Amino acid sequence: MSTKKNNENIDDSKVNEEITHKEMTCFVIMPIAETHGYETNHFDRVYKHLIQPACAKANFKAVRADEISNTNFIVLDILRRIVESDIAICDLSSRNPNVMYELGLRQAFNRKTVLIKDEKTVNPFDVQGFRYCSYDSSLRIDNAFENVTSIAKALTATHSADESDVNSIVQLLKIEPAQIGDKTQLSDQNTIILEAIKELSLRIDKPSRSSSNQLRIKNIKRKSGPTEIGERFDYQFENYETEAIMNNFYELNSKPFGVYKGIEIDDDGKAHHVFEDDKTLKYLSLNSPTLAKLTEDFGF
Repeated sequence: MSTKKNNENIDDSKVNEEITHKEMTCFVIMPIAETHGYETNHFDRVYKHLIQPACAKANFKAVRADEISNTNFIVLDILRRIVESDIAICDLSSRNPNVMYELGLRQAFNRKTVLIKDEKTVNPFDVQGFRYCSYDSSLRIDNAFENVTSIAKALTATHSADESDVNSIVQLLKIEPAQIGDKTQLSDQNTIILEAIKELSLRIDKPSRSSSNQLRIKNIKRKSGPTEIGERFDYQFENYETEAIMNNFYELNSKPFGVYKGIEIDDDGKAHHVFEDDKTLKYLSLNSPTLAKLTEDFGF
């Protein structure tokens, strides 16, 4: 196999500026629709005046289900965020059935969650054994300040807690949690869609390859792999099937860069290549010049 390395001089400072590091997210599970016994838009105010400030204080970005609108697959995106977000807040106030369902899904995977509820709500029997923070439903400013502080402290403590101390039924009953596979096998339909995205991105980046101004998706025969050490990422992305480059390790300017994890669409609808380096995610836009500087290497 080829072991030729790309040793072009690269301005590391520019590369570092280009790489986007993922902000930690807190998915908020709470009532969204109008709820009997509460004033109109009550839970919107809880979100705005208690939960968002608490998340910001604990260095998390709060995300609520009704804020997810960048994709046609909204339900799937919500389910993914329930399971994969760094942490979650679940507001048990009013004992909303949808909230309890989403909490059950989160707990099935033994994911870290902070439970909160107002003083009006009787603690549901299902979660009586779990720790939770109470807040004042009147949202009085003096109490709200204390509530924000206590929720922020709970977020920080829960996120930094040992995995064996997760506040969930899985730990309470000492059972095995559901698992998310390290590598998701793409269905034929999803593979076709991803290959189409690849072809479009390549045609946008290199319009001179075609005399036509129209973007068309062609069936191009790509290599099934294996890839070779020393090949550039942009070459592999253009010439190999998607699964052939998944989990490949790449270096940049003879320094470790990360393992390729695929393409992710951010909240603004922009697509990025995702690389993982020592549990840190790095994001590069599809037309990033850095992609031509990445070469496959042995992962250690």
